[in-house]
This record gives sequence, C-alpha cells and structure tokens, in this order.
Amino acid sequence: MTRTALKSASMALKLLSIAVTWRCNLRCTICSIWKQAPSPPEFLDLDRIKQALGHPFFDGLEYLNWFGGEPTLFPRLAEAIAWARGRFPRAHERAVVTNAWQARPVLERLAGADPDLLVCLSLDGFAPVHDARHGQTGSYDEVLRGILFVRDHFRKRPRLSVTVAPGGAEALLDVAAVAEYYDCEVALRPAVRGSYFRGESDVSWTPAQVANLDTVLNRLPDRAKGNLDFTAAIGRFLRTGAHRPCACKGLTGVVDPDGKFRLCHSHELALPIGEVPARWDGLVLDALKSECFKPECFIDGPYALSYLAPEHAPWLK
Repeated sequence: MTRTALKSASMALKLLSIAVTWRCNLRCTICSIWKQAPSPPEFLDLDRIKQALGHPFFDGLEYLNWFGGEPTLFPRLAEAIAWARGRFPRAHERAVVTNAWQARPVLERLAGADPDLLVCLSLDGFAPVHDARHGQTGSYDEVLRGILFVRDHFRKRPRLSVTVAPGGAEALLDVAAVAEYYDCEVALRPAVRGSYFRGESDVSWTPAQVANLDTVLNRLPDRAKGNLDFTAAIGRFLRTGAHRPCACKGLTGVVDPDGKFRLCHSHELALPIGEVPARWDGLVLDALKSECFKPECFIDGPYALSYLAPEHAPWLK
C-alpha cells in the first residue's frame, strides 16, 4: 500500500447528508423523485440514526445536512435538528434544505431547536418562473415568507439554492436580486442529465444555451455565485465534460431514508450506516480506486468541495 493510500485510508468523514424522506409536496419539473412509487420506509428511523451517529467515529463531522424529498414533511425533523445541535456543537455547518411550501410551523420549531441552523431555501427565479418550475402557484411567495422568517429567527443568513436549467439562465439575475434585497447567500448548480438520488434527470444543453449561461454568470455579482471556483467551472464542464478530479472521496457520505450509507450521491455502494466505522478504511480505498465520477456530480453539492480553497477546507489538502 502506498503512503498516499495509507494517508487516504485514515481520512475521516467530514460531511454527511441525511435524507429524511423521499416524499415531496411539490412537483418540480427538473426533479423526478416525486414521480417514483412510494417505497418503505416512508421516513428515516431517527432512533437508529442517533444510535449509529453516536459512535466516536463521527465526532469529527464538520458539515451535517438534512434533505429529501422535502424534509419539513418528516414529523421528527425538529427533534433531529435539536439532537444534532447537541451531538455536533462544533460543526461548521448544520443545514437543512427546504422548498418552504407550507413550512412555516416547522421552521418555527427548527428555530427553537437550533438557532444556528443554516436554512437553505430553493429558489429558481421570480414568481412566474419559480412557480412554473415548482408546479405550484404561490410557491415563490412562500419562499419569500420563509426568507423573512429565517432572517428574523436564525443567526445565519438564509441561503438560496438555485438549480439553473437550459434556457433559464436569465432567472439567475432574478435570484441575485432577491439575494441582494434580503441579504441571502446563494448556492448555484446546473441541471444535468443523469441519475440523481432516486430520480432521473433528462437534461441536455445546446452550445448556445451554455454560451448564454456564461454571459449571465459574468453579469452576476460575486456574492450571487456561491463557490466562485466551482461556478467558474460550470461552463467548461457543460461544453466539454472536463472536470476537476473529485476531492470528496473518503470525506463525504449520504444516508437514505432506509438508513443505507453511500460515499457520495452517485457512488453505488450502500451499506447500513451502523457498519461504516468498522469498514471505513476499506470503503475509502475502494473509492480511491474507482473512476466513479458521473455527470450528475455537477449537480451534487459535495462535489463542489473539490473547488474549495484549502483555507476553507484544510482537510482537502
């Protein structure tokens, strides 16, 4: 075994994303998760997750994200958030991603559970575009109400999560305007073709659409671009498929509602979360040997870690 392999094998998990349910209360046009037939379990077994993540192996987690489906549909979400606050008090980021639809009562409970929670709200443009993309009239207004609530009841600024689709680049300017007006962060990613979580995305970009996206990105203020290096790489990837080697292997993981763990959103391996500590070094070495990058990694938040500067993520050195 090489020195690099030995070093990699001793890597610790840094980012964990937990899907609490695949259920969703909206019908977004770029997502097919909601089209899938329900499969048990409907919700995450939180007691099982608490027990598994209580292992000392997970002490070094720096990022913990709750997602779905729509996580605010999970009846025990506030309990999960409060538990994570106590279990991982030094995590740089404890976050939840929501579409904000009819989520105000849940957000109120989350504010009491963890006022340091980072709340990410999905936004795809002004009302006509956003409502059409999300399949629900009034969903844009719900996001604005969510932004106001988060701004007033949580310590961290709201983050707007936007997925830009072919032909929809101009909507990024609208998202930037909302972010500027309400003092929000932005996380930006492109829609791409491939398997994403338990859904399928059938998206393709024409050269003209990529060129237009480049033009719009150049017009955006830096604060609306999220991870600047990652955003700068989007156009090149869409044109040529070229990407930076993944720096996330052995650092990130995903837990599905059935309690199965994967090394990243696209890695096929799945095993019970409780088995991770004992099998970690072997999992990391297998991942390092694998050419597992898929196009959908560019819609996958953890892959953006490959573009973080070492001062922001020293464990990527």
